Amino acid sequence: MSAFPPSRYDHNNEQGTSWQRPEAQPSAFVNGGMHGADSVQHGGYYPPPPPQQPSPYVRQMPQMYPQKTNVLAIITLVTSIIGWFFISPFLGMIALKQIKRTGEGGRGYAKAGIAISILWVVACLGYLLLWILAGLAMSGY
Repeated sequence: MSAFPPSRYDHNNEQGTSWQRPEAQPSAFVNGGMHGADSVQHGGYYPPPPPQQPSPYVRQMPQMYPQKTNVLAIITLVTSIIGWFFISPFLGMIALKQIKRTGEGGRGYAKAGIAISILWVVACLGYLLLWILAGLAMSGY
């Protein structure tokens, strides 16, 4: 005996017998051909799914290699820090041209070297002006 109540498709209210199509439902096979539900067209089986394509959202990260720094840019920064402000701006300009041409890193080093050299020049000119003004004040002008 089945746990389900009898349905209208059970003949003589016998449960457990195989299911049979009611007479009112047409057959999927009409004139020797298959028509109707997709599962009936494939003989009761669906075709296998297409192969999975790799997801466009899951990518391997490209290998990141450190960018080569222009040596002349580093030399510009070092010479400007130690006070060689008379040569470092020229080295910095040459370094910027090389960086633009080759695509190397170090643009910030070159610009910082030039800026520090300018600060050195301003500081030296201010110190010189201070000495001149102090000398004029001491001489009585």
